[in-house]
Amino acid sequence: MLLSVLSFSACNKTTDIFDYEDQYELEKPLIEQHALQNLSEPHFDENSGIWYQIIDPGESGSYEYRIEQSGEAKRLVYPKITINYEGRLLDGTIFDQNHHPDGIEFPLNGLIQAWHVAFFPVKINEDQVNGLTENGLQIGSKIRFITPSMWGYGNQQQGNVPANSPLDFTITVLDIKE
Repeated sequence: MLLSVLSFSACNKTTDIFDYEDQYELEKPLIEQHALQNLSEPHFDENSGIWYQIIDPGESGSYEYRIEQSGEAKRLVYPKITINYEGRLLDGTIFDQNHHPDGIEFPLNGLIQAWHVAFFPVKINEDQVNGLTENGLQIGSKIRFITPSMWGYGNQQQGNVPANSPLDFTITVLDIKE
């Protein structure tokens, strides 16, 4: 009986596998058009497909991103960030925001991958990290970036964000600490 159940369930498996690269190719022209229309000094990061603009670079050297090494293993040290932000869909709909004078604190590792790319630098010492900027976001930085859905919520709906939605964020960094 167990064998027949396994055989039956194997026949009913779906083979639908989501292809992030195909989805990105669909989103790419929409993201580029949105960036060129909404960013006054747009930059494109080929590694991530993220368009961005540094509105304010912040206080140079106010935070140093690190990699910890234990034996052969290396890992990024994720800071806690205090920010104000606004998240929009490409149609302009605000899906999330915080504009409190004291900001809101988050552990960076608990946020979507696009934020990791935005915050971390391109390199830490000799290690390639693939962030957007040379030194990473600093205290006082303000950035606006448009990210493909694969670095956001992917093909999953999240609250008011439909599946496969490119996202437009503006972030002001109030503080960064370990």
